[in-house]
Amino acid sequence: MSARPVDAQEQWYLLHSKPRQEDLAAEHLVRQGYRVCCPKLRLPKLRRSRWEQAVEPLFPRYIFAAVREGEQAFQPLHATRGVSRVVRFGETFARVPTALIERLERTADGLGVHEFRTSPFEPGERVRVFAGPFRDLEGVFERAEGHERVHVLLEM
Repeated sequence: MSARPVDAQEQWYLLHSKPRQEDLAAEHLVRQGYRVCCPKLRLPKLRRSRWEQAVEPLFPRYIFAAVREGEQAFQPLHATRGVSRVVRFGETFARVPTALIERLERTADGLGVHEFRTSPFEPGERVRVFAGPFRDLEGVFERAEGHERVHVLLEM
């Protein structure tokens, strides 16, 4: 969710939202003229004994807001509906690298939603084993099965 193109003087900050109010906070920040990044994740959820595709915040209770330093006031971030506080480390507000925001925006669909993947590999992708008894063997990733098990067709 962005309001305008990237400005060289922008600095991104991390905001902590009130419980389940990430969207409300993002909406009010955009209305005030701030650029906002509130990435979402589409993942399978079991609801009423059925698997459904749910869309949830990628970082629950956290959103990113850009401030054009010298043009926008920082203080309204604190008082925006849905925002609990601006995250800080001691006296320093938590700044977020622009490269991270750009990557989040680039890897999401048009609505800011990321697809849940159980594995970092795609079926058919070539892989190399880097540890254990099959170290340095190459193979083809077939599928993920559960959280810690995969099927790889090894070339021996």
